[in-house]
Amino acid sequence: MKILRPEQLYRYNYSVQPINSLRQYWRSFKTFSCLGHPKPRNIFVYLHGCSALYTDAGGREVRAEAGSLIYAPEGMEYTARFDDFEDETSSTVGINFRIFDEDSTPIVLENEIKVYKNASIRALVEKIDGADKGAVPCFAAMKSGLYDMISLLGNAESTLDEKYRIIRRGIECLESGDLTVSIEGLAEMCNVSESYFRKLFGEYAGICPMQYRMNTRLAKAKEYLLHTALRPSEIADLLHFCDTSFFCRYFRAAVGMSPEQFRKENR
Repeated sequence: MKILRPEQLYRYNYSVQPINSLRQYWRSFKTFSCLGHPKPRNIFVYLHGCSALYTDAGGREVRAEAGSLIYAPEGMEYTARFDDFEDETSSTVGINFRIFDEDSTPIVLENEIKVYKNASIRALVEKIDGADKGAVPCFAAMKSGLYDMISLLGNAESTLDEKYRIIRRGIECLESGDLTVSIEGLAEMCNVSESYFRKLFGEYAGICPMQYRMNTRLAKAKEYLLHTALRPSEIADLLHFCDTSFFCRYFRAAVGMSPEQFRKENR
């Protein structure tokens, strides 16, 4: 399972699988718990006219006000207490879904409960919830709403921590899969030193920019092997490896088999 934040998914090739949408009213019960029963899917919860206090299994508390969107990843255990109800229509809308990368590996957006606030979220929640309420759910509309929501949350300009905005252009370039600009060139693009760019990007992504780029190359190599007839030498050239032998050695070390074996076994 991969952990990719919304801003990382903003320019990433992924797919979503909506499961269902459920509106619930909490004025009578006020609490929910899945302790001992990990969530089997990712979930967005929109607070319509009420607030909530979420507490995970480790005791970490997250407070969310009305109009907020809460995200909890697949496998999370938590309790929720709802309060500050505005009126009888106060409710939550829970949207269960899954995310996959191009290799069908499951993705979670965070490894903790997160809260998002944006004026455009409510309309997207209503779109997804409405698409699930017909006699036959409209999964195309639900998918469209989920893609729009994740894109909204992933807009780097609005969600990137202030600390990392100075290297935003370099982050966007790396996350887009552009392999033509050197790390030094990315630093120049952001008007910072190369060492400072490497330091900030390492804090942001959890790995150094060169390793991030190598991971991107590997993902693209898999796509070429599965969906084209390109030879390993041609793929190595397209992905700017120094030569074919290095590409094949790196691929085998990372995947456990040669590029041709990977193509044969997975196509």
